[in-house]
Amino acid sequence: ERIEGMNVIVTDALGGKPTVPSWRGQAMSRSYEFASDLTRFREEVEAALEGGTSQSADGDIVSYFSEQKKVTGFIPTAKKLLIERYIDGDNVYHLIFHFPFGRRVNETLARGYGQKLDCPDFTVTDNGFMLNSSSPLYFKKEILTSEELLPVLKASVWGTELFCQRFRHCAERSFLILKNYKGKSVSPRTQYFRARSLLKELPFDFPVVKETFNEVLHSTLDYEHARQVLEDIEQGTVSVILSDYTTIPSPFALSIVLADAQDIITLKDRSEFLQHMQRAVTQRVIEAHPAFEKEVTEAFFAGRERSLLQGTAEEIVLDILHTGIHTADAISQELGLSREETEKILDTLIEGHLVSCGYFTSSELEYILVADRRLLEYGEGIEDTDLCAFLMKKHFAGSHDPLSILQFYGSLRSKRVLYDRTGFFSQELLKVKVGGRLVFILPEDAPLFVSAYRTLQEDSEDNEQGVATLQFIRDHPGLKRRDIVEKCGSDLNHLEDNLYVYRDAENRFYALDVDMGDKPGAQREIVRRYITSCGPVSLQEIMYHTRFDREILESILSGSEVVKVNIFSRIVQEMYCTPSDHEALTDPHAAHILRFVHHSDPLFPKIQHEATQKLGESVSPLLSDGKIVGGMYYEVGEDFCVEELTLLSDSVPVQGLFEEIKRVFQFYRVQGARNLVLKDENLEEMAAHLGLAMVGPVLMDAPLLDQPVERGFITQLIHQHLLTPGSLESVLRIPFLTRSAFEKRTTESVEELLEKGTLVEITYGGSTYLCSPRDRELYTSGEKTALISRVLDSYGIISPFQVQTLVQAELNEIEDILGRISQRVFFNGEIHYMKGVLESPPDEPHILYLPENDPYIRIHKDSWNVEGTTILVNGIPAGYYILENNQADLYLFKEFKDLWGTILIKIPSEN
Repeated sequence: ERIEGMNVIVTDALGGKPTVPSWRGQAMSRSYEFASDLTRFREEVEAALEGGTSQSADGDIVSYFSEQKKVTGFIPTAKKLLIERYIDGDNVYHLIFHFPFGRRVNETLARGYGQKLDCPDFTVTDNGFMLNSSSPLYFKKEILTSEELLPVLKASVWGTELFCQRFRHCAERSFLILKNYKGKSVSPRTQYFRARSLLKELPFDFPVVKETFNEVLHSTLDYEHARQVLEDIEQGTVSVILSDYTTIPSPFALSIVLADAQDIITLKDRSEFLQHMQRAVTQRVIEAHPAFEKEVTEAFFAGRERSLLQGTAEEIVLDILHTGIHTADAISQELGLSREETEKILDTLIEGHLVSCGYFTSSELEYILVADRRLLEYGEGIEDTDLCAFLMKKHFAGSHDPLSILQFYGSLRSKRVLYDRTGFFSQELLKVKVGGRLVFILPEDAPLFVSAYRTLQEDSEDNEQGVATLQFIRDHPGLKRRDIVEKCGSDLNHLEDNLYVYRDAENRFYALDVDMGDKPGAQREIVRRYITSCGPVSLQEIMYHTRFDREILESILSGSEVVKVNIFSRIVQEMYCTPSDHEALTDPHAAHILRFVHHSDPLFPKIQHEATQKLGESVSPLLSDGKIVGGMYYEVGEDFCVEELTLLSDSVPVQGLFEEIKRVFQFYRVQGARNLVLKDENLEEMAAHLGLAMVGPVLMDAPLLDQPVERGFITQLIHQHLLTPGSLESVLRIPFLTRSAFEKRTTESVEELLEKGTLVEITYGGSTYLCSPRDRELYTSGEKTALISRVLDSYGIISPFQVQTLVQAELNEIEDILGRISQRVFFNGEIHYMKGVLESPPDEPHILYLPENDPYIRIHKDSWNVEGTTILVNGIPAGYYILENNQADLYLFKEFKDLWGTILIKIPSEN
């Protein structure tokens, strides 16, 4: 990744091919003077190409130069420089400078331009250099002048590894740093760290620092000749041509692009990369898009006239170009401005992606509207803004049935993706590994994915150990990975990669006993589902999603009923979609949807680059009709905390924004996040403007029950008959009572009641409880409304999380039932549901001793740090003790110090 001091920071290659890092060392750079010889050679070859006298030249050279000329319109030389704009497959923006001045001059210019553009990532070769950025680089020819080169370079190199190493050498020569001290040598590592520490304390004008600058600028770099290049550009003796963005670099740029990847690409891959890019240049640029024929352009622009008589210079230029293709001289004459002033206006419009330049009808550089160039080159296409609006509606405005959604997509990377489309769901899902990623699929789709992705047969010689492990999983389903590895001594990766096992929500493993079917047919179906659900998508997106080889995908696409469509953004991308989607794309209608998009969502790859550029990597983008209008950074733990909210548009409706935040919170509330916490100050102000009540940073989604917490505990104790024993009839209505819990609440004999049949035992959730015969159905029927209602009646006030410790149900299901039968309030820091009113505490403190399986303790266990038998004072924990071998470890809380004596006296004698 990078170098920090004496440390090389790396990341896991995740199965990538090993490479040996490259190192140039002190290799000689091409001399600046050689650039003039190279220019003369390039001019001679170009003249031979134009004059048709290239037959005597080497065939490879002629082919190489001919392809470059067809792509860019001219051959870059030291007198006619080319700056090429290129976007790679990872949506990284590159400026490729075709400057044949040698590596020393080029590195000097790269550092200067990089400092001005705030782009420290660059690649340098003798033939040019390349700036790399995750966001567009807004370059203008005059962005760096010869006068400011020196201070810009000093700011660029200060504190870099290059400067620190050179400073160490200078400091050694000046005896600021010693190589030997008291007869012992000082290691280079120690010298380096001492140099860095010393450098932090010294000013710019310190003699050794000045000498270091001198060495860096004139020995390592070539400041004088770099300044000369900039002066020549300013004086006009050297011209600079700025190209449009493209997805394929020109032939001359391939070596610079490849140099940027030399540490991560093997020699074999290097050859394959060059062959692939060469084919792409030949097929997509040279053969597919020749220069426009004059007859074609005349017919295209026929009938167009200027309509703007007054306006800004930029508006008038756009109006001029509306009538056809023009040179800079022609535009400057109509504007009445100099060519230099006109070119500055044109450069601004090119950066704004409104105007394109190139050699369209002649050998002179010409300008055309981007929209017109696309229509001439590609015909009809779809703007990326229309595509995003269409995808927004397609992903979020369709069916809300979980089964239909999963059948539509085939697989989803997280349950949040399904929730964003359907709300809460109870659909059974399988968690399998497909192409190295865990995804959720329908059980009935397991044969489809097994057929498409399984490559290792169960009875294969390479799978002997896997067979034994798989049989163990069949015999012992539901074990965690650690348990399986300990028992079998082998990992599960091969089994999981080949879909022999699947996981449940708790990451427990089960055998996936499904036979393989038609592999090509399964692969076609998976590709069909992806294009249908997520299209239009590019070939690269299909490869990334399916993990199928390019050859397989090209065969599938050529034989399927898909439509190719051109998507227009800064570049033109060819994508695939269904005929129905293609028809819908031509007439998109906004769905007016506001949605936070999760990073695992199928829509996210379409907006990932823009979202990362505008918001950062960890922020969930907020989309409105396909446009990124903001983002939210949140953390999920005991609460759902909105740490930061960014709004990029004033048109975001505040009411809709809060509804969307609450919708996202509800998903994580089911996962255990109790409250919605707003830590962003702007959100707090918006909440106040909407009249939403808050307690500190916590948003109350219910009326505040402003009562002492103790009254809630007392109410629960009274309803549980723990203050005074209740009648048999009333105690029988309390659910989830164990034998000891029943005895705590009544004086009746459990044994006698069981013998009479008044009480029966029932097993629920792995535990045994007592209930009346007529209440048996509460636990066995599967209908949860009556059971949850009974729980509420037995406590008076209770939170849904407390209900979930007793009843086997999803939180949203519990809240839905509680909301229909009781009052929703905000009490004791979270949402509760209550019937009636809260009770007052008794005059004297009431002390109780309850075991950990008592239902009252169970509902509070998550918030109380207690074990064994809990000591309660008016329902609040005052301590606990753990009984073992007739000895008790007693823990008393200091808040109840005044009652310690009473607590000790009343501890049950049997304990």
